[in-house]
Amino acid sequence: MRELLAIVLALLAAVAAAAIVWLWWRSPIPTFLVFTPVLHGLLLGVALHYIGATLKVSRWTGWMVVAALSGLASITALTFGQYWSDAYAYHDATRRAASLVAPAPLASGSPASLDVLDSYDRNVVLPRTGRTGIRGYTQLRFGQPKWRGPLRMGEGLILIVLAVVLSAPRRQRRAADDAAPQ
Repeated sequence: MRELLAIVLALLAAVAAAAIVWLWWRSPIPTFLVFTPVLHGLLLGVALHYIGATLKVSRWTGWMVVAALSGLASITALTFGQYWSDAYAYHDATRRAASLVAPAPLASGSPASLDVLDSYDRNVVLPRTGRTGIRGYTQLRFGQPKWRGPLRMGEGLILIVLAVVLSAPRRQRRAADDAAPQ
């Protein structure tokens, strides 16, 4: 039961780390090529280490797999957050441009998320990549310029490796746990 709770908390930590990095990405504070995934990996790795140590997860090799999968989940959550954010930025820019051409009162209320994502897919992602949705968006982000794809993969690898390494137990604590009377 503790392991299941640890896995659920690890996935929540992955989404929380992605949300923090997404907020940084949306803020006016600049992001840096390698520093951003390092910070993302540090946040996730420290959170996973705390979860594993607090719940006393006994299968550490399995916990490393959970940490790697949490890293992938965090990358996916961040990519979807960026996709959603770019779609809404495109929607807002389109509405502003339309109001400059034909100033008319805009309908109140916010559009449905699926309408905004569908519009972004139809007008931006599909013409450039031939695909829609998160796959097309990822292909769009990786393809401009050509060096960005390998860079994004390297950043993802940095994040996952840091999450796995930092979530690992300390050898001293493991030895002390083995020597402690049960």
